[in-house]
Amino acid sequence: MESYHICNARTNLAPRHRAMLEQGSAIAPDVIAESGARSIRGGSELPNVFSERQRRLGPGVLYVVHRPSEAGGTSYCFRPDRPDPENPGNKYQQPSKARGGVGNVLDVLPAQRHLINDTSVPVIFVEGTKKMLSVVSAAREAGATVLVVGIVGVWNWLYRPDGKHSEPIPDMLDIPLQGRKATIMFDSDVLKKWQVQMAARRLAEHAQGRGADVFVTYFHDMPDGSKCGADDYLAREPRGTFSELRMLTRRYDPADFVGVRLERDERLRAAYEDLQRRFWAARWKGQAEHSARDVCRVLIEAAVEYGRVLEGEAGVEVMISWGALALAAGNISSRTLAKALTYLEDEGVILRRVERENPRKSGGFVLAADTRAKVKHNREDGNPNSESNADVTSMYARTLLSRTPPMMWSSPGSKGRRGLVKGTRRVRQYKTEPRPSRSRPGKRRGHVADALEHAGGSMPLAEIAAELGTKPGRERELTRHKNPETGKGRDGLLIWYIDAGIIALEDGVVSLTADYLERIHKVREAGGEIEAEQHAADYLAWKRAGYREHLAEVERKRKGGPKSEPSPAAVANIAHSREQRRKHREHEERDRAAREARKREAAHDAERRERVEKWVREGMKRRFAEDEVYGRPPAEPETPPSEAPRKMPPKAGGVYVHGPECECWLCDESEAVSEANEPSEAGAA
Repeated sequence: MESYHICNARTNLAPRHRAMLEQGSAIAPDVIAESGARSIRGGSELPNVFSERQRRLGPGVLYVVHRPSEAGGTSYCFRPDRPDPENPGNKYQQPSKARGGVGNVLDVLPAQRHLINDTSVPVIFVEGTKKMLSVVSAAREAGATVLVVGIVGVWNWLYRPDGKHSEPIPDMLDIPLQGRKATIMFDSDVLKKWQVQMAARRLAEHAQGRGADVFVTYFHDMPDGSKCGADDYLAREPRGTFSELRMLTRRYDPADFVGVRLERDERLRAAYEDLQRRFWAARWKGQAEHSARDVCRVLIEAAVEYGRVLEGEAGVEVMISWGALALAAGNISSRTLAKALTYLEDEGVILRRVERENPRKSGGFVLAADTRAKVKHNREDGNPNSESNADVTSMYARTLLSRTPPMMWSSPGSKGRRGLVKGTRRVRQYKTEPRPSRSRPGKRRGHVADALEHAGGSMPLAEIAAELGTKPGRERELTRHKNPETGKGRDGLLIWYIDAGIIALEDGVVSLTADYLERIHKVREAGGEIEAEQHAADYLAWKRAGYREHLAEVERKRKGGPKSEPSPAAVANIAHSREQRRKHREHEERDRAAREARKREAAHDAERRERVEKWVREGMKRRFAEDEVYGRPPAEPETPPSEAPRKMPPKAGGVYVHGPECECWLCDESEAVSEANEPSEAGAA
């Protein structure tokens, strides 16, 4: 076992922890000393803001988190040597709010606080305190003036003051961003995990909203496939430099997340090309299949955006919840989504569904795709991060199946009514509000715009008809008008888009107009699609918040949360209820004991009767058998001598016979009487 002898009173770091910071993360000794990091030999050395559970995690490194504002003070971040057994993926422990922890904060070294208000100095947001110290060390070595801010977790620059809606923490607002260059430097899993990618996008959009010029750094994975962070990149052999970090940095563009992924992963690129080919080769007919088409489109775009190519299986794993999938596919209902997924499974697009054991994480799907591609070998030095991103071009046009959003179906109107509640026999207590009908282009017309984009902007009318499944020779049905005089008939499928200025028809060729995206937006706005999508998004966020509260309540009950103090009336009611339950249990116990006693006695009687019958069958008289089984009657008590039984005379022929020397009690009594009378007779004489 390693000794935790403190080797330096100035830093209070054990040799193992010092080597981890200096060699494993390329942090300079003076930066370590300035940060205040120290070794913890046991839970008793942790500050009081850490819970008992966190103290039991054992020895580790305690980082002091210096907030941007001096008035904010400091916080802590504890990295135990052994991960939390309840959550092995959580390497760092934050102070408990129940013990006085301040919650999410940012980390800025005190020596850099003077750079916070200088907007001419670029700012870099990194993931974690250790990475912040590593980047500061590299910048000082390179002589670069830059403000490095540590975020303890990619989402920890946000908090929920009302428990539902996220807002930037006060520390984030203490850093001016107007007119400033801001770089987001998360780990390489930003290209693999949609949660990390979404956090990076939210942070980039927040910085842009505050007037910053945003950049993003894209790291390659390590040679063994593990993720790479700023400290891993700088601590590699040969050591990375701050200038090389800049070569991996690009101006923020949402499409670059996809473009960089495809440029680096040939198997993913092969899978996407196969999925794209199959998507455009399919013939989608009818309303149900066009709903399935939009679901398939969302899954393919999600696969190329943050999907994972499976090893040993021809497929790409896409993790997405049903709610998010239904919303992205044009705000379809859960029933429609279930039918669409079943259709895609039957067609072989979806291999299987993925169920997550963790209730806090969404499930997903595995899309069937050919991932065979040439393996790209790393450079001789074994570090793929030595390559620059400068040659990566934007792949936005060829990584999205379409730039037009999925369209919604028309909504039929309804009249206000009472009637019965749907699915029950209960009469409504109020009248429902009437809902006006909504005429919308629908998903089939959305298919037209997608096909034209894929074809480069224009297609012959015959090819459009074939794409929509129209029978050959009936292409004119797509562009016919209803009778203007009688008003009978109906317009063709393309007339709506032609009248709206989205497409143009000339000499049998259909083409998109220059401002078709803006016109589609106006059509969707007039049809209430944007309003409906916003309402559905708010409703989905509300359900997610409620589900998180439910999971938190379950966790509190599992861990035995704090108990509330009952009122005196509640205490009296509880006592009365317990007394009633006690009496009820006693009564039930007496009844149970009596029932069991009766059962035992009945069983014993049956067994004794069986023994009697057995012996009777064997020839014993019933009286003797019963006496043997039930026991002989008790013997009569002995008669005292004074009450000896009277002696009877002998019988002759059934008649008592008194002889001359009879000694029965009658004879004895008569003799006694005669003897008693003799003196009296003599006295009389």
